Amino acid sequence: ILISLILCVVKSQDEISCGETKTGIRGPEEEVEFVFIAKTDYEQVYLESCDSDHDIVLDIEDKNGNVIVTEDDRTDTMPSQCNYKYAPAITIPGYVSTNDEYSFIVGGYGRKEGVYTVQLFCEEAYTAPGPAPSPSDCPRERKEWNTATPSERDLYINGLLQLSQDGKLQKFTAQHGDDDASEQAHGTSAFLPWHRQFLFELETQIRNLGGEYACFALFYWNWGSDVDQFNGTYDSYSIMNSGLGGRGDPNDNYCVTDGNFRLGQYTPSYCEIDSWRSWSTNECCLRRYTKENDQPNSIWSSITNELNIDLSDSYGSDTDNNYKSGINELIRGGGHSYAHCTFG
Repeated sequence: ILISLILCVVKSQDEISCGETKTGIRGPEEEVEFVFIAKTDYEQVYLESCDSDHDIVLDIEDKNGNVIVTEDDRTDTMPSQCNYKYAPAITIPGYVSTNDEYSFIVGGYGRKEGVYTVQLFCEEAYTAPGPAPSPSDCPRERKEWNTATPSERDLYINGLLQLSQDGKLQKFTAQHGDDDASEQAHGTSAFLPWHRQFLFELETQIRNLGGEYACFALFYWNWGSDVDQFNGTYDSYSIMNSGLGGRGDPNDNYCVTDGNFRLGQYTPSYCEIDSWRSWSTNECCLRRYTKENDQPNSIWSSITNELNIDLSDSYGSDTDNNYKSGINELIRGGGHSYAHCTFG
């Protein structure tokens, strides 16, 4: 009697969207399939498996089940994403059009098994903007956060989350921390105009989402009003109690675990170093180290804000390192820095 043994590969299936992270456990002969359907046109779509704990092999199949790309750590064409770890990144070849369908297959070498973590990144194709609305019809009227209605705050939060899912918000985050950009963005006379343009572009990207976002405008936070009301009771500040999340968890690397930008819900950018990750899940997270209540408050009150704005009649320059040499340095090194150092 001839007995033939056929080794079957078990395949499980799920869907994945831009900006989404999937984590699970795969067995020694298991392949996990993630189906991606493009919601718009993309210049680039790629999947990272950098945070997996075992030797991963990635495939991309077209909608007919044909393998069109295979990557492992030795053939990885995007080594900068995973730094030549045993888990690679893989990219859909060429331009991805609306409604195109692909499958990402997560497998392993031989009988390797363990925890896989994959995240999908999408770069939308450039679309020339249509005619800009006239300023009288759609001005960029920026309100103070405390004066915004709950629906206006929700629109702001949802707009940022949508940019994050589209892979755009991460680019703004990376740009702000880029070494080359910092030569202009921080510690120079370009501090105010650089950030003015930066926020204008961020606001524009949310407006370009269209629909309810067409006339979107960012908000600003008048920290002086919270200081006047709550002084050093930071947990009572409006900015900590309005959907943006509270203080970070000191037992989990100060990751924010509540609100719309909580751990597992929001990925700020690609974590370049492990010290930025959650201790409990190893995910990249929004971290916020906030002073304990009743510690000395260095954030400027309303009166202090007004006094410092009137303290100098010059803007300041890069050649004068005197802290009080101009309004640019008073804002950057004063109120702006104190708010960052108190809330993170």
